[in-house]
Amino acid sequence: MKQKNNRATAIGKGLLVCFLATVFVLLYGTDAEAAVSSFRAQTAPVRNVIAKSASVNLTWSMDRDANAYEIVRAEGSGSFQQIAFLVGADVTSFTDSKVQKGHTYQYRIRTYRMVSWTDVYGEFTAPVKVTVSSALAQPKLSYKRAKNRLTITFKTAEGAEYETQYRFAGQKKWKPLASISGKLTKSIKTKVNSKAKFTIRIRTKMKINGKTVYSKWAKNYTVK
Repeated sequence: MKQKNNRATAIGKGLLVCFLATVFVLLYGTDAEAAVSSFRAQTAPVRNVIAKSASVNLTWSMDRDANAYEIVRAEGSGSFQQIAFLVGADVTSFTDSKVQKGHTYQYRIRTYRMVSWTDVYGEFTAPVKVTVSSALAQPKLSYKRAKNRLTITFKTAEGAEYETQYRFAGQKKWKPLASISGKLTKSIKTKVNSKAKFTIRIRTKMKINGKTVYSKWAKNYTVK
């Protein structure tokens, strides 16, 4: 009699476990599938793209259901590669500083979410094409004169080389000053032998896609 009761109890417990498992699958499994289906239909549209100097800034609308955003990039018509995986629904911007001036890139973004321990991705946005400007920033300089020596410090500058022009007081035409031109470095020291007052101007340059690109002239400096 006791064995029959134990067997009945075991069978009852087994049926209860099966019943609970079935309910769990029906309830939570259905919810998870619904969440996956809904989430895959969502996108994170790009709303603004700014190309400035050697960087590209991307911004997009926040998706409150997202756990993260994935950004992929292609150079020209090449294949897309992941360049960022940003955690947090409230992350809505990214600056890509690994770009080159004059080059064209394409960007796509998609959302990511974990649903019932499953990685779920939204659909990628349509590609956004950006051409990084070839323009070089206007250099900002400081000058220090000590007797016949002049120290020029580039506070900010873009380019591979710099060139200098000069003109004496009363002249209108600028002339090349080869002795203060060459490879761009942070600080340049040079001799100034002329006793007459003259003015110099400096700009930077570099080759981009086979073409030499120049910055605007920096603010003039008068050597006295």
